[in-house]
Amino acid sequence: MPVLIKKYKESNIKEIDIITKLDLIGIPKILYFDSKFYRTFSIFEYSDRVTYLTKNELKQYTDLILFLIEQKIYFKNFNPINIRRKNNQIKLVNLFDNDWFGWYPNNLDCSIQIKMVMSVGIIIHYFLTGYHPFDINKSPMNFIFLKNKNLIQNIKVENILKLKKYTNADTLVLDENMTTQKYLIRLSDPLRHDLIYHTIKQRTTIKKLSKHPYFWSHERIFLFLANYSDVLEGSISACKKLERNKSRIFDSSWNTPLDTLIKDELSIFRNYNYNNAKDLVRVIRNSGRHYNQIPEVLKEFYGQFPVGFVNYWTKLFPGLLIVCYNCGESLKDNELLSDYY
Repeated sequence: MPVLIKKYKESNIKEIDIITKLDLIGIPKILYFDSKFYRTFSIFEYSDRVTYLTKNELKQYTDLILFLIEQKIYFKNFNPINIRRKNNQIKLVNLFDNDWFGWYPNNLDCSIQIKMVMSVGIIIHYFLTGYHPFDINKSPMNFIFLKNKNLIQNIKVENILKLKKYTNADTLVLDENMTTQKYLIRLSDPLRHDLIYHTIKQRTTIKKLSKHPYFWSHERIFLFLANYSDVLEGSISACKKLERNKSRIFDSSWNTPLDTLIKDELSIFRNYNYNNAKDLVRVIRNSGRHYNQIPEVLKEFYGQFPVGFVNYWTKLFPGLLIVCYNCGESLKDNELLSDYY
């Protein structure tokens, strides 16, 4: 049976005591340890190295770090080689010493918690783009296109990024760039850009990161937009805030890019203002809540609800969800929105 073995430099190892007390599926269990030899060693259950992470696995990883922070457990060995997988479950290991260099902003003047959150953002960016965000060389992204349809189906992506390998010399540059805050976010999509940007600028917490809408299911996205629309109906200040940011959602009238089928359906109703962001959210809410009542031809156009329906609107307006989410944060105490923040 394959296992993972870690040797320690010191005989009195606090890490062993911490791990043996943890009962978390994402932390590999110690099968055996011995401190009688000249170097203490531990034997862990085996897990595989990862070459990609799905959205669900990135969420698992984020939640693992959330757990450690909540337990006041200090972890700095952020490096892709310490992320492993077993039975579709992400495992966080700490097998090698000093592998944090270039992945953990040790020299930044901020709290340990903020440094850990920033490192999570770095890891997420790496697996979303193939590059470290503090690698400011403008290299083109490389993709490995998969021919194995079963593999594509299993990981639910059409291609896998070719992850850039960083040498020890590279990590020296990365560490310097982290200290001087020289970064390059290789994500144009507003939702994913927002996910990374706030970690790099130290403007978020691990709890907020874990609840970021990037990780949401299609159903949760629709429910949020519908609830947010309900809140807008009774809040003039919330409407004004959304309208001030509508240029991040659409440039001209929001009905312009709609498909003809959608335009024809909306033309039946004359109570939508196509220059108003509030009404864009409202039409999504109304169409989704009354999905069973819309014409069959529209159902075929959208496809399955909520997946096809949500995909249509969020791909047409990539900034919609994150703008609504950020604008709605000031209303997070509202019972309709509190679960999303």
